[in-house]
Amino acid sequence: MYKIVFCDIDGTLLDSEHRVRPDTAKRLRRLEAEGVPFVLVSARMPQGVELVRRAYGGVSPMICYSGSLVLDGQGQALFGQGMDREEALRACAFASSFSGISASLYAARRWLARDGEDPWIRQEAAITDARPELGELAALLEGEPCVHKLLCMGPPEQISRLEGALTERFAGLCAYRSKDSYLEVTDARARKSAAALWLCQSLGMGLQDAVAFGDNFNDVDLLRAVGLGVAMGNAPQDVRRQADLVAPSNDEEGVLRCLERLF
Repeated sequence: MYKIVFCDIDGTLLDSEHRVRPDTAKRLRRLEAEGVPFVLVSARMPQGVELVRRAYGGVSPMICYSGSLVLDGQGQALFGQGMDREEALRACAFASSFSGISASLYAARRWLARDGEDPWIRQEAAITDARPELGELAALLEGEPCVHKLLCMGPPEQISRLEGALTERFAGLCAYRSKDSYLEVTDARARKSAAALWLCQSLGMGLQDAVAFGDNFNDVDLLRAVGLGVAMGNAPQDVRRQADLVAPSNDEEGVLRCLERLF
C-alpha cells in the first residue's frame, strides 16, 4: 500500500545512544532493495544526515534542515527554501542577546559559529560528527545566497522564552523546539511536509502513498500530512495524539517493529 517512508532521526530512528541497531539497519537495506525509498528527514545539516545514512547503508534522498534543503542520493541539492541572509544574522544576534543561549548558523554544508569552545557547540559537534567554521558570522556568510537554519541551544526555560519572542519579532521565520534545549529556526515557508510533498511529486507519488515516523512537535506537520503518520512511544503525549499510529519507543526499535507490520 505504501511506496515511500519518511523518518526523523534523533529520538526516532536512533536509540538513546545515537545508534542505528543492526536489525534495523538490515531491514532498511532490504526495504530500499525492494524499491521503497527510506528518506531521512531531520533538522540536521547534510553531513549529519549522511552520517546516519551510512550507518545502515542507505541510498535514498534526504531532507535536511527540517525541510529547507532536499538532497538526492548522491548528495546533490534538488530543492531549497532558505532564509534571507541579513534577516538570519539579525535573528541570530537577537537570540544571542538572551542569557545562556548559544546561536549558530547553517548554510548548505557549512556550520558557522563564533566560539568553538562553547559547551553547546562542542556537544552538538560530538553528536553530529560535524565541525563548525569559526569567526564573525557576517564575514563567513559572504557569498552565500541564503541561510538554511539558525540553531539556538540553551537552558529549557530560556529556550521557551526565546521561542515566543523570536517568532513575534521575525514574522518570516518559523521556530520550534526539537528538544527542550534546542530551538530550530528556519524560513516560515520551509516545512518537513512541504519538502516531502515536493519529493513525492518528483517521484510520481502523493503524500497519501507515504508513511512517516517522528517523535516531537517539529514532526507533527509531516505526520498529519502523509497517508500514515506514526509517532514513537517516547514522543510527548500531544504528539502521539495527533498520529495515526503509535510505535514502540526508539529504544525498542519502534521503526523496525512498525516496518515489519507494514511491509
